Amino acid sequence: MSTASDREVLLRSLLSNKEMDVQSLEEASGKNKYQIKTIISELNDVYKGVLTIRHTDESQVAMVRKEGANIFNTLHYNIHQDFNKVECRIAYLLYRLICTEEYLNIGDLSEEMSVSRSTVNNDLKKLKQLLEKYNAKVVGIPNKGITFQCSEFGTRLVLIYEVFELLQMIFLPDQEIQAALDGLVRDYKLDDQAKELLYKALAVSVHRLAHGHTIDSEIPMYKNFEADSANIIAYTQLLQKKFAVALNDHEIAFLAFPINTRNSAYVKGSENSENEEVLRQVVSSMLKTVRDQVMIEIDEEAFFDKVKYHLLFLINRLVFRIPNTDLYLEQIKLKYPLAFELAKISLSELNRLYQLRASADDISYLAVYYALMLDERQANDSKGKGTKDVGIITNLGRGSFELICRQIKEIVGSEMNIVHINTDSLPKEKLKRFRLLFTTEEISVDTEVPVIKIDRLVSPDDLAQKIYAVEKDQYNIKYLTNEDISYHLVNLKGQMGYFDYVEEIMSYLSRRYRLSEDILDRFVEKEERHTMIYENKVAFPHLTDPNINKLVFVLGNITMANRNDAFSLMLFLVTPEKISEQQERILMQVYDFVFKVINDPTLINDLKKVDDAQGLIEMLEKRGTK
Repeated sequence: MSTASDREVLLRSLLSNKEMDVQSLEEASGKNKYQIKTIISELNDVYKGVLTIRHTDESQVAMVRKEGANIFNTLHYNIHQDFNKVECRIAYLLYRLICTEEYLNIGDLSEEMSVSRSTVNNDLKKLKQLLEKYNAKVVGIPNKGITFQCSEFGTRLVLIYEVFELLQMIFLPDQEIQAALDGLVRDYKLDDQAKELLYKALAVSVHRLAHGHTIDSEIPMYKNFEADSANIIAYTQLLQKKFAVALNDHEIAFLAFPINTRNSAYVKGSENSENEEVLRQVVSSMLKTVRDQVMIEIDEEAFFDKVKYHLLFLINRLVFRIPNTDLYLEQIKLKYPLAFELAKISLSELNRLYQLRASADDISYLAVYYALMLDERQANDSKGKGTKDVGIITNLGRGSFELICRQIKEIVGSEMNIVHINTDSLPKEKLKRFRLLFTTEEISVDTEVPVIKIDRLVSPDDLAQKIYAVEKDQYNIKYLTNEDISYHLVNLKGQMGYFDYVEEIMSYLSRRYRLSEDILDRFVEKEERHTMIYENKVAFPHLTDPNINKLVFVLGNITMANRNDAFSLMLFLVTPEKISEQQERILMQVYDFVFKVINDPTLINDLKKVDDAQGLIEMLEKRGTK
């Protein structure tokens, strides 16, 4: 199936020339002759009764346009779908539900698509799940039929993401509007994704406004940073003149969303006090949930200052359901499991507050900043890290150094003393004074200080990941004292359930430590708030207890014959209510290990083979920090 952009390029070429040879079309569209044939077929379906495109011979293509037919500035779509494909049926159902004011009958819909009623019912089940992320729903009324319920904002997002491409929609702007779109793409340096969204936002908005549907309320947690931009003002004034409509602020904000959500760097320094206060409350709620679930205290003010622009950017992308396409984020879950878990907890809280669902890539984006916070705390507490100096080795000159310096300070903090080093003076520098070294040059240097290779321009997210990666390996649980933590392996016998196994472990620990009498009740309360059975069926109950002064980490060994299908592994952790800095470092290592295990079936199987506490310690030393 072609994209809207493919169809538009081909159609514009034929509108300009009426008749073209296939080779010229290939050059104009970047498609081969077989792809062009498919696109022509789709265009004929979309514009049936409006125009016809045909091959006059093997090498020539001509277009005949019906006199007076409206092609420009109108949304057209293909009703001749392959209804053997479930995704096409769902897109068609959505379009019919959205664009029909009255109730729809399932029997009529099954006839339109030439499929059975049971097929339509199954499609509707999938459709309802799909709509959850848009806060939309399909409601059935006996003796009436089904209808679509959603805000106008959510409705437009459904059309953009779930309908537009599958129904091969085309909106051909006239020459003046197209020039305005091209100008926005050029001036704001929009990438292909943002360019496509700008076009679809226009097409869907014009279509909905023409049918009397207006966005009449604010879009949550979103600000149009370009509201006073001369480019946006000229663009929206042109649209108002062309379509004889008055665009309110919410409509203009929607049309500009692909520009406002293109990169977090573009919103830095922009005044956004109304959303910043709400964002502060969101961060506070996130970190409270983190404390409740994993007993980790994050400095709220420091975290807010570090993530506020990036989090607002992420929230805006979640509000508009824009997919995150940063490929390097895919590995963060495996590389930084604790940070990923904290980000997942935080974005679950965001979903609870604002019904914004995050993908794994979105979680990974926030995880980078949690990783950096955890790393900085370790670095500030560790021996030999009293200096705040960071070195930049570059021969690019003072201007380039200042540019790189600003980028690095965004990540490591503005209080850092950043020193410029060129390769000529490198042997004279006492490199041990530096916490980190960044270099744009190929160097060979004998130093224990971590060295990070960078380009002249580096993304903040990529830089944060690199810093975390090089510093993380400097901390290993085997260097931490066992006076602050004890390890146990408990053999769990009998075909019991989750709560029974937890009770058995607590009974075992109560014979060795003075646990609180209400610890089991507190476990039940915590489990009711959020389950502690994680991915891959790993159970990890973790609690605080005021009566102990050290961490207690337990591996519950369940024999294969007795293993409960509800979970594959049992890990258990008790921590003091007040922990020392040393214990906090140990806790971070244990969490990092546990969440690495949770996401790695190989590690799960390895832990199942451990038969004593020493084996657990060796697993932590070997696999917990690499």
